[in-house]
Amino acid sequence: MNTTELQPIPKKNPNEQTDVVFFCALSIESAPLEAMLKKSHKEDWSCCQLTFGRLGELRVVVVQTGAGRKKAAKSVRRVLNRLRPILAYSVGFAGALNPELERFQILDPVYPMNYLPTNIIDASTSSTDKKQWGLYTADHVVAKLSEKAELYEKYGMDAVDMETDAVAEVCQDCGVELRCIRIISDDAKEELPPDIENILNQNSGAGQWGAALGALFKKPSRAVDLIKLKKNSVQAAQTLAEYIVKTLEEDQG
Repeated sequence: MNTTELQPIPKKNPNEQTDVVFFCALSIESAPLEAMLKKSHKEDWSCCQLTFGRLGELRVVVVQTGAGRKKAAKSVRRVLNRLRPILAYSVGFAGALNPELERFQILDPVYPMNYLPTNIIDASTSSTDKKQWGLYTADHVVAKLSEKAELYEKYGMDAVDMETDAVAEVCQDCGVELRCIRIISDDAKEELPPDIENILNQNSGAGQWGAALGALFKKPSRAVDLIKLKKNSVQAAQTLAEYIVKTLEEDQG
């Protein structure tokens, strides 16, 4: 897989509002990273929720776009046009298609299937010292084992999400460099609960888990699966946020 050489984060332009923007789909993905920001404040732009703050000397914004290509594309375009960041990140959960991947494994660098790389840049310390992962973007939640296996055989991509392809397209169109980092939230041998699509379509963390509770009332036997899902999601998000902050600190020297 082709890559570009690693470029450090450029020096800040004092005329710009933002240095780095992180795009996440869900509040459960973005919450730990938001909590690490200093001097933070939140804004609601109707299409997305934003948390402004600082990580070290960097002016950072964490954006919750909502799940799926359409929501992601709309939010990313509006944010990039208004804030004009130096660098964007697509971060969050991904489901494993490659059977060798384990839950909580971080894929960095990861490349969306249709955007290799142009403005997709390598975030590793060397272009050769880390495996480069492929990411397929689906238009729905890939929950069943049979579909995971089918996608892996058909495309050879290592993992799947629902937003990164759209984020990359808009970043490319706007001329903003993009880095992609994902963490495996469910492995290729794990089937997700049937209510997951409804949960992800909620606009807030409260809405997502309210939908989960609704599913429990319909079929209490699903409680174990949904409780496990939330526990794993919280751990994945925290692990990813810590990795991202460490990576930024190393990039800044």
